[in-house]
Amino acid sequence: MHNAPINVGRGDPNWINTRARLAFNKLVEFGVEESAKKINEADGDMAGYFDKAGIAQRLHAYLDASHKIDRFILTFLDYTEKHMGLNQDDLVHEFVDGAIGNHYPVPSRSLINVEKILNKYLEVSLYNGGKLANQTDVFPTEGGTAAMVYLFKELKISHILRPGDMISKQFTQLPPEIRG
Repeated sequence: MHNAPINVGRGDPNWINTRARLAFNKLVEFGVEESAKKINEADGDMAGYFDKAGIAQRLHAYLDASHKIDRFILTFLDYTEKHMGLNQDDLVHEFVDGAIGNHYPVPSRSLINVEKILNKYLEVSLYNGGKLANQTDVFPTEGGTAAMVYLFKELKISHILRPGDMISKQFTQLPPEIRG
């Protein structure tokens, strides 16, 4: 049975991007193996923290260019180096660290290289070719609803919105998750 992919602008379509998911999991695998080089408990359940120096070269050696997912990662790395000038050890460290969930982003916002990549994409798709990347801070959220919640909470905390303020005629009271 074949179901047609649906995208109705919601955060939960009936499909996933398999290439991106498999690439993410490849980075998790690599990160776990790198971490095990530092501490490898006998039961295999604990590992240390991987070294940043040379991590891009180790990832290149880990990947097999004849494998579709590995080739996707290698192509991405090549692009970010040649066309964006990103330091590959910094980028791979950031991605692998994020994939294995070792640290929360500091400050709690977009990771440094992720923001550069997102801004490059936004220059093409949203900024109409305008070179706004160096002037734009990116704050990724879980989706549009989360973005609205964060925005309204910030407006409230900053005393820009006050109790009783109206957002629109149809939306006269802030929902509980925004009221806090």
